[in-house]
Amino acid sequence: MATKKQETPKQETPAPSQSSLTNVREETRARLAGETKKKIFLALENGEAKGTPMVVRINGYPFTIQKGVEVEVPKSVALILEQKRTIESDLAAAAKVSEYK
Repeated sequence: MATKKQETPKQETPAPSQSSLTNVREETRARLAGETKKKIFLALENGEAKGTPMVVRINGYPFTIQKGVEVEVPKSVALILEQKRTIESDLAAAAKVSEYK
């Protein structure tokens, strides 16, 4: 006679506490402050004024960048923005290809 396999109940991972999230943000802020900086320029979109803010968040830490102005940002922030631009470019190219199918 076959025996039924017992399933172990799934345990939910507890949500992180507010203090642990604050610690992560502060650690991220300190790490970003110590990183080498890179000059970047974010182009303005139609109708945006020079200095329009763009927010990049890393581990909950907000990093605000002015658009239309050359600024220095930590290397990690520049990398995220480069990856964003690559993804958006790839998506735009894929959309154009699908138009012609």
